[in-house]
Amino acid sequence: VVSVDIRVKKILGDILLVKLEKEKFLFDDQWYCRCISVTTPSGDCFEFPCYRWIANEKEVVLRDGKGQLPLDDKISLLKNHRHKELESRQQLFRSD
Repeated sequence: VVSVDIRVKKILGDILLVKLEKEKFLFDDQWYCRCISVTTPSGDCFEFPCYRWIANEKEVVLRDGKGQLPLDDKISLLKNHRHKELESRQQLFRSD
């Protein structure tokens, strides 16, 4: 288990999405990410569950783990992310 602590001095505001990028290092080099936790300077904690393997030169965009319904997404960035994630999952399970 590896934990990485990244500190910033600026206030970031509400964190809507987190992007995790994995560059190729060795052949078939994969990481398993359980969760990304972000703690603000004021002590607020945001959890971004992942529970997936991240392969070479891939990026994963995660939203917080609050579990909202699609009709509760008021911000266009979150609506677009949900739509892209749904398309990606449909393509994964589509049989041609």
